[in-house]
Amino acid sequence: MKNEIIPISLGNVKVYLIKGEKWVLVDTGFAFSYKMMLKAMEKHQINPEDISLIIITHNHLDHVGGLVKLQKLTNAKVLIHRFDGEDLRNGISSVVKPVKILAKIIFKLFHGKHVTFEPHIEIDGDMDLSEFGLSGKIIHTPGHTPGSVSILLDNGDCIIGDLISGNKKKAKLFYVIDDINELKSSLKKLIQLGAKRFYTSHAKVCDVEAVEKLLD
Repeated sequence: MKNEIIPISLGNVKVYLIKGEKWVLVDTGFAFSYKMMLKAMEKHQINPEDISLIIITHNHLDHVGGLVKLQKLTNAKVLIHRFDGEDLRNGISSVVKPVKILAKIIFKLFHGKHVTFEPHIEIDGDMDLSEFGLSGKIIHTPGHTPGSVSILLDNGDCIIGDLISGNKKKAKLFYVIDDINELKSSLKKLIQLGAKRFYTSHAKVCDVEAVEKLLD
């Protein structure tokens, strides 16, 4: 089963569409980026009703802001890890610790109250994605938030939300972290499971060698 990742840039955040036997959407951007998302689906000739699953990598406003409208449009099931699921239900961003003063300001501006949503699927660990037409798994990767997850495909492509930023040659820690030790353990876990390319939400794709250097 061959899968293809399509990055969709929605301003300062990326979401991802994964093509398999069915389409899977990873994250939904801000609420104001809904029209950009519609244009992206039209550009790639994707019928919204062909999206069977929306995976939320973590419960922050720039990742769930467009959730209500996109779920209504696609009628897809929405999946989140249970550690972030309760906050999504209550319409609050999952708490993290900004590591710099500028990060604290940004976080206050963009991570307050947001949409409330009752997820269809809450996972407690890892989950196989074959029933949704993908060759891969959802992996629980805490560190950015307690309920952060990554999508690891069998070919080594891995969508990681906000675990890190950077580019092909140099990976960097993101500016907000819940637990640095858990984050490093999550990255090591992904590498051990075969991750080769790390698709980030706010930067470029990082090669596994760049992530290994970061961990060293």
